[in-house]
Amino acid sequence: MLKPSQNAILWILAAIAIIAGLLLSLRNAGFYSEQSRLIESKTEALAEIERMRTANSGAEAALRTLEQLPDDTGDDIQELLDATGSAAEIEQGKIEKLSAGWNLRQSSVVFERIGAEALLNLIAALETNTPPWRVAGCSLQSLPGSAGVLRAALMLERVERTQ
Repeated sequence: MLKPSQNAILWILAAIAIIAGLLLSLRNAGFYSEQSRLIESKTEALAEIERMRTANSGAEAALRTLEQLPDDTGDDIQELLDATGSAAEIEQGKIEKLSAGWNLRQSSVVFERIGAEALLNLIAALETNTPPWRVAGCSLQSLPGSAGVLRAALMLERVERTQ
């Protein structure tokens, strides 16, 4: 049999063990709560990365297509405009770097008088040029007393390799 003093010591040790266990449980609850929030934020970040990867796959496919184009810069825009037989005012716009080795070139072209058919032929020539020009914007105005003749402003852009 235990002496009363030994019994008291055992009760004190048991109480200390219970209190220590409770304190460790509380500490771990806070730690696991923090870790749970961290895991949640990392899961959200991974979902965002996956959305970005999906969105980027289209850009990567476009870049692979561009890389298959020949290195030449295609016909000079002036040569294509001269083929219309109409005077045009060309303004070279900005050149924006897209990615390593690629730029976006913008130009605007204004015709004071151009036939509608000549304009359509020009647009077809621009879009089939290598690399192609894209009509990013177009403003047409009919001229009074001139059937089929327009005042036209085109905003053109194309992707080119850097030299």
